Amino acid sequence: MNLLQDISFAHATYAGIDEERLCEYGTALLLSGWRVKFLNKLLDAEVVVKTGIMNVGRCEAARKYEIHQDGECKVIATGIWFAVNTSIRKVSRIPEAYVSAFESVSEEDNGIPFDRILPEKDTVHLGEFSVEARDIDANNHFNNVKSIEKFLEYLPEDCELNELCVKYRKEVKVGETVSVRGKQLEKGFYLEFRNADDAVCTFAYVKK
Repeated sequence: MNLLQDISFAHATYAGIDEERLCEYGTALLLSGWRVKFLNKLLDAEVVVKTGIMNVGRCEAARKYEIHQDGECKVIATGIWFAVNTSIRKVSRIPEAYVSAFESVSEEDNGIPFDRILPEKDTVHLGEFSVEARDIDANNHFNNVKSIEKFLEYLPEDCELNELCVKYRKEVKVGETVSVRGKQLEKGFYLEFRNADDAVCTFAYVKK
């Protein structure tokens, strides 16, 4: 997941959408969610990571990912990124300059669309944790990859991931206490984070 997030920023910089240009437009690109399918196990060896933009909408862009190892595609993924006006911290229209830059390095659909998932009902309390300063990213909220790592702590040790779908809904900031809830499904697990107001901040579906 760190590889996917890192290559997203590297690709944006390559397309000309670096941090300086983001500040110039008063816009940030934030991750809305992932869908990741694990086709085969990754070994402790060199990998090749690929990414590209499948399409750019009014407020969001769909990005494809692939991780190759020894000539075999072992992971495919789709991420949804959306534009936020940094002064009012609300979703905004993607600047035309962004659209033009990303379209110049776009890619075809990788066959794994992002699922428009919704939270489950009748979940049970599994535990809670406090967000620490080391868990915070550059946007001053709980790091996207750190949240996935936390979800994985609540899965059975023998659970082998086949597919992971994650949706980020609300910011979680340093010092907040987060409640973890979940339930077992027919072919996997559902997990979610709730804040002090009992609102769902992030949720995930894990398929075995």
